[in-house]
Amino acid sequence: MRNGRIKYFSILGVVLFLYLTTSVYSLLICTYILLILPILSLVISLPGMRHVDVEKTHEHFIAKRNHLAYLHFKRVPYKYYPSALIKIDYEYIQTICNQKNSYKVYMEDEQTDIILLRNHVGHCDLTITRFRCYDLLGLFYHTTRCQKKCSMYIEPNLIDIEQEVKKLEVFVDDSELYSPYRYGNDYSELYEIRQYRQGDSLKYINWKSTLQRQDIYVNIGSQPIVKNVLVTILITDDFNENDIAYDYFHSLCHKMLNQEIDFDIIFQNITMDHYVIYHINCYDNYKDVLYKMLSYKIPSHQRYSLSALNYQYGCLYTATSKGIEEERLGGYYG
Repeated sequence: MRNGRIKYFSILGVVLFLYLTTSVYSLLICTYILLILPILSLVISLPGMRHVDVEKTHEHFIAKRNHLAYLHFKRVPYKYYPSALIKIDYEYIQTICNQKNSYKVYMEDEQTDIILLRNHVGHCDLTITRFRCYDLLGLFYHTTRCQKKCSMYIEPNLIDIEQEVKKLEVFVDDSELYSPYRYGNDYSELYEIRQYRQGDSLKYINWKSTLQRQDIYVNIGSQPIVKNVLVTILITDDFNENDIAYDYFHSLCHKMLNQEIDFDIIFQNITMDHYVIYHINCYDNYKDVLYKMLSYKIPSHQRYSLSALNYQYGCLYTATSKGIEEERLGGYYG
């Protein structure tokens, strides 16, 4: 280390000055010792300097925005060989806001802790790019280059929202769900079995009931329905506004899950040419989708509408920095 070298050569200079001015034999011995010490320090520390390692751990794999989290760097010594100060260079990258910062930390003891900066929601990668291990006197060092990575998700915060949400029952033709209260043209789920009426198709005769009751009975199909709403987020170029939008999005999803309302999430990242839709029916399922959203950068100003989705959904919630926009079949609300 530079400070160690300065101290060493300063002491050596003082000893040489006293030796030249006083000619005392003890000063000569001290001079020899000072000249030999760096060599001894290097020989003793070299195995440890070359083979020492650094481990990293963090308290939480998941953290909340603007909450404190600590990263621990721990020294892994090589056998019984000593090593002194370790200088660690690392990079801290936040995916969504595309921020990359380089930092340095000095570890003098067996472990040192740093506070991670978590200004924005998203996925963070911390990579140790290299570390330098110094000898006991801090005069020489050995550099080890590496790519040690660890990751962390920074979740949005839960806030109180006034948005009222409820289950929908919007009847459409293209659905995997069926209403037991309304008849339709899909016979994969039956609405009822009744006597034949003029105009009923004979190909839907229920032969079992017809033979039992000695009269013609026909199957009546069910009407497909959609009970889920669609949720998305509007991303802008302002990272602070995006944090607020994610807070609204996160809080809305939690509110619907608390009320046992199934819903779908739609989003698109910059690496895809099309959007993806995920069905949400439990907290674990929602967490998986949320972490996918936080791992990629979502295109800015990307909006969706029910008409563009061929009216497959009865309601669309869009979380923005100003609140939650609601679109239902027939227009916008709220």
